[in-house]
Amino acid sequence: ILPTHLPTCQRCMNKRSSILLAAALVVTGAAAQVPSPSKFGMWTGASVTKKLSHKWSIEAEGEFRTQDALNKVDRWSGSLGADYKLLPFLKLGGSYTFLYTYLMDEWNEKYDTGDLEGYNVTKAYWMPKHRFCFDVTGSYGWNRFEISLRERVQYTHNNSMTVSKDKMRFNGITDSPHLKGTEDKTVDTKDKWSLRSRLQIEYNIRRSPLTPYVSCEMYNDLKEQLSYQKLRLEVGGEFKINKHNAFDLSDLYCTSSDDDEPDGHILSVSYAYKF
Repeated sequence: ILPTHLPTCQRCMNKRSSILLAAALVVTGAAAQVPSPSKFGMWTGASVTKKLSHKWSIEAEGEFRTQDALNKVDRWSGSLGADYKLLPFLKLGGSYTFLYTYLMDEWNEKYDTGDLEGYNVTKAYWMPKHRFCFDVTGSYGWNRFEISLRERVQYTHNNSMTVSKDKMRFNGITDSPHLKGTEDKTVDTKDKWSLRSRLQIEYNIRRSPLTPYVSCEMYNDLKEQLSYQKLRLEVGGEFKINKHNAFDLSDLYCTSSDDDEPDGHILSVSYAYKF
């Protein structure tokens, strides 16, 4: 009995394998064209801080970001802010930031009765955004450690804009896609409220210009009852050249991707001047 049924089963398996292979080729071909977010990027920045009094200080900062293994510009921004030391261990802060962000392509695949019919591609585009932040930071020193907790309320706004969308279609299940047409797509106005809670620990090395630190920052959605958004982990150090100039180098890891940053590792390098 077994030899009689074996050829039939073998033909079924061969047919199923052919179907799976054809489907895999289509999905692989489509996925190869999808511009996936990078797992590695680099942020560079520079800031100038002016101490107005024992309690007040102001700061201006510029930042430039890349991703896709440093091959793609992700964002540039400029900000102005002020800090007020309410108590020796408590500081208040506020800032405005203009963001010009490059948004990755959005791919929406459409299926019809199990076969890949086509998908729409919203082309990558630059979007201006406005961001306002309000901070409350408490700090505590213990031996040569300094522990700080910062609670930041962050509001980000972008106006509506029109972008182009390509309609891609397949002639057959194993054929490569072709452009059927292009149409406009309206990106709606968006307001995003987030609560960013950051715990940071610094260690002051005796007679050393290097101050290493580790931090953990959690993002929660204020419009969705503090629902969890993402987690950012950072390990780095500040190197003081003198009392006015310093460099900061760190490695960040973000657990999920959004409009602000991709998931994965990011190398951050910044320069600070204080006077």
